[in-house]
Amino acid sequence: MQDSLDLEGAGSVEDPARPGDLRARLQEATSEKIRVMSQILELRVETEALLKSLRSRLDEVNRELESCRRGHQMHAHQLETRIGELDAQLSAAQARSAELDAQLSAVQARSAELDARLSAAQARSAELEAQLSAPEAPSAELEAQLSASEARSAELQSAIEGLGPKINGLQEASSRLDELCSRIGSYRSVDS
Repeated sequence: MQDSLDLEGAGSVEDPARPGDLRARLQEATSEKIRVMSQILELRVETEALLKSLRSRLDEVNRELESCRRGHQMHAHQLETRIGELDAQLSAAQARSAELDAQLSAVQARSAELDARLSAAQARSAELEAQLSAPEAPSAELEAQLSASEARSAELQSAIEGLGPKINGLQEASSRLDELCSRIGSYRSVDS
């Protein structure tokens, strides 16, 4: 600002002794102006390069964003399709479950009916057995004793058959013992 005042003052007052000074100042101001303009141009070039780089990066980010959107939409579509398939499977499973529940109920009802019929048949059978066994009680008792005797007889017969080989073995052992006794007796008679 001082320079501009000096220049203005120099222009209004003509100083014949200082024309070189004025020229030097003008050249200095011009040089400064050129330097500042060069800096401005360099800054402008850097700014344009930065803007170009930022635009390029913005375009790249927009492409990535669009790719992500497409991927998300495709994934969402696949999920919706899979959910639809699972819903259909669930509906089919629920229908099958209801069908099986109905069959189970029918089977349970049939089982209850058969249980009731079985209980009735058992009661009737017990009643008939009571009626049949009442007049023949002594006969049934004798039959039970006869069965027990037959079973005991079979057990004894089996035991006797099992003892056969043992009896044969004892008879052989007895024969040997008799033979040994007679030998011992003969040795004693020789020694005496």
